[in-house]
Amino acid sequence: MDIRDSARMYLLQVPPFPSQITSNGPLAGLFTKLSGITQSMLLNSWANDPPPGLTSCNGFVGIYGNSTGIAMPNRFLGQFNLDKKLAVWGKSFAWVTPSAGVRPKFGDVFELAPRLHQGISLDFEGNVWNTAEGGQGGSKMGFDIIKRKQLTQISDIPTHDKGAALKGWVDIDLFVNGPPPTTVPSWLLGWWAVPWRGRTFFYFFDSKFTASWTFSKPISNALAPMTFEDTASVTFDTTTSMTLKWGKTGSIEKFSKLDEATLVGAWNGVEPLSATKMF
Repeated sequence: MDIRDSARMYLLQVPPFPSQITSNGPLAGLFTKLSGITQSMLLNSWANDPPPGLTSCNGFVGIYGNSTGIAMPNRFLGQFNLDKKLAVWGKSFAWVTPSAGVRPKFGDVFELAPRLHQGISLDFEGNVWNTAEGGQGGSKMGFDIIKRKQLTQISDIPTHDKGAALKGWVDIDLFVNGPPPTTVPSWLLGWWAVPWRGRTFFYFFDSKFTASWTFSKPISNALAPMTFEDTASVTFDTTTSMTLKWGKTGSIEKFSKLDEATLVGAWNGVEPLSATKMF
């Protein structure tokens, strides 16, 4: 199962917005399961520790990372200064610093700065960023909360509540699978059949990070057509997923490796695509 699919399955435990899981309500058991924290632990911390005391934001993220297979026990994601932790673990390539037009993907772990808080990105619906977060209660309320949130965005750089800035986020796909390849992997090279809208398109991937298509069915790798209908640049997003941008049409296609002979993806983000390796 793809790591983002694992994230989606796990986060189904968090009820739809605006429902919430409180540490002292009927879902207190689920709160503890998702955070590792009980109501009594919270009350003890709030009575004895310096403010703000214990909350569930770190525990929620940490248990999520370990339960989905994103992180290992010795690489707990439920902590602050993740950019520095990733550097120690040799995974700095998985840390994304906010910039215009770049958004966290489903399941990515984000961190704020200078405010100490972290959570899990879900998806974007227009200018609304959906997240799942712990630490939504506190000592003043007398209990803590895990819930989904809807954050309205007003700029090209994602922001949190009340305009709080993101320090950055962990791309879970990169964290698990490593950085994109610097050479085209052998499993991609060659011919693929792509059925779409009642016709079959034949894609040829070469070692120069380009793909080309034709309607002429190839009979071997050695006999490529002299001409193609269009050529696309191929950019690897992770070790097993890529983006194709076609030169003539400007269409964007995204593919992910399902197995050695199968790709799945989408055309312009709206129509599903699949590809089968020929040779």
